Amino acid sequence: MKKHQKQLIADYFSNQLKRKHETELNQLLRNDPAARSYFRIYATMHEQFEDGEENIGDLLDFCSTKNEQTEPKYSLCKNPCLLIGAAAILMLCTYLVLHIDSSTNEATSFSTTNNKPLAVIIDQSEDMIELKREVWKQETFEFQTGGIHLRFNEAVDFIFEGPGSFEILGPKSVKVHQGKTRTIVFNESGHEFSIITPEAKYVDLGTEFCLNISNNAKDKLDVQVGEIEIFDLKTNQSLAKIQQSNNLTNASSSDWTENFFNSDTFVAQPGDMGYLRWKKRMSHYAAQDDVLACFDFTVRDSESLSRATRQHVPNEWKSATGDMKSNRFLISNPERQEITHGVMHSCLWGVGRWPNKQSLFFHRPESHVSLELNEHQKELSLNSWIQSNQMANSLNAFLSTTHWNKSGLFRIEFERSGKLQANFWGEPYRSTCYNKLDQDWHMLSLVIQLDESGYHATTFLDGVSAIARKLNHFPLVRKTGLYLGNGYSQKTNKFFRNFGGSIDELVLWNRALSSTEIAQLYQEGIPQNQRNLFSQNLP
Repeated sequence: MKKHQKQLIADYFSNQLKRKHETELNQLLRNDPAARSYFRIYATMHEQFEDGEENIGDLLDFCSTKNEQTEPKYSLCKNPCLLIGAAAILMLCTYLVLHIDSSTNEATSFSTTNNKPLAVIIDQSEDMIELKREVWKQETFEFQTGGIHLRFNEAVDFIFEGPGSFEILGPKSVKVHQGKTRTIVFNESGHEFSIITPEAKYVDLGTEFCLNISNNAKDKLDVQVGEIEIFDLKTNQSLAKIQQSNNLTNASSSDWTENFFNSDTFVAQPGDMGYLRWKKRMSHYAAQDDVLACFDFTVRDSESLSRATRQHVPNEWKSATGDMKSNRFLISNPERQEITHGVMHSCLWGVGRWPNKQSLFFHRPESHVSLELNEHQKELSLNSWIQSNQMANSLNAFLSTTHWNKSGLFRIEFERSGKLQANFWGEPYRSTCYNKLDQDWHMLSLVIQLDESGYHATTFLDGVSAIARKLNHFPLVRKTGLYLGNGYSQKTNKFFRNFGGSIDELVLWNRALSSTEIAQLYQEGIPQNQRNLFSQNLP
């Protein structure tokens, strides 16, 4: 119970409850078992000081008669024995009240005392995402498909995969009715984190372990790191301790060996929820009429590429497609005439921002992807995820046009320091005033918009506007060749602005996205499993 709720009950018995608080107290007593227990104990104590019994039934009856309480029949000061008895009763009631609070309302007590939520939603697979939502009280979660990734007290990651349900009981306690779980404890604050199932209670001793809980079947268990202890639900007696690689120690029965399994192919890893969301989002883009191209950076098998797909590339590469291997293509879905597929040059496939996801690493001075925008565009928006490995040049191009000789052409580049530039031919150079990039994944977006006053361009980093400017000499987005990950010099006929990092996902629209849409793209696409989330727990 919260402090002000206890005060309501105290005011009730001292005849100091204000009328505006009567409804709140009435609802509290009807809805909260802990409050009713506290009320009964307080009533017992109060009866020792009153002549006759107070009617503590329905609070509404009390509200009309509260001013008619009787006066005490005797003075405590004149009766030392009664005073001692009252003190003893007061001590007993205080103990019982504290016991009730700790046993029946653990979540409320914790969050109020420590001013911290019980858990925070790190990731989930559903479309209606609630990333970063804080859980302040006991709450039940149910999933028919997909799952959720929660973090407890910056110490424990709890990953749940349906179908099934679980309940958060406290900052170190979860009750799982059915489903698959992965528990990762990454500092000592998370030790003794417990999972209660219909069969047993599993207590962490510093570990990573997985469970598979099914109806009418034994729990399946895999201890991958560290050690856990298993307790009987009825007697709370220790049944076994299990170390990593499922080494059974101190077991009261050998039956627990039947519960072991290999979880690698069963239970979700950190980041898997985001990967499922990402796949849904890519399918959604492919069905939208305003999406010019959606490059998911997935390796395509040569057998999956039709002859038409092989020909839907920049003109200079059409004659060479017969000799090119499948991993030279960067495929867009949907396939549209306004923009071609990409052709990769001296790039490496690397690890993307989700598990089992690829990205392109632009590791050589000439590394790039060739594209062609085949039609002029009135407006344009693009969105991508980038990771900076090195900024080896004074300017490092994320995206540039093949030529730089007329209005309607643009470049997006990073200075060696990490500052962002968004440049348009015929316009003054502009850059951000701060270094945003580090070695984590960041979202880069560009919106070119036309309104009554003319063209405007806004460049975003991580969903926030970084450079906003009016374009005074910009007629439209010209059809042009594009280089992803590099810039080309017509004078020297060389690539000279290699990006030096990795790119994961590129989507282009034929309209201007709003700032709200850009912010939503960031929330939907941010990799919750990346390093910076754990850095605060490292020495």
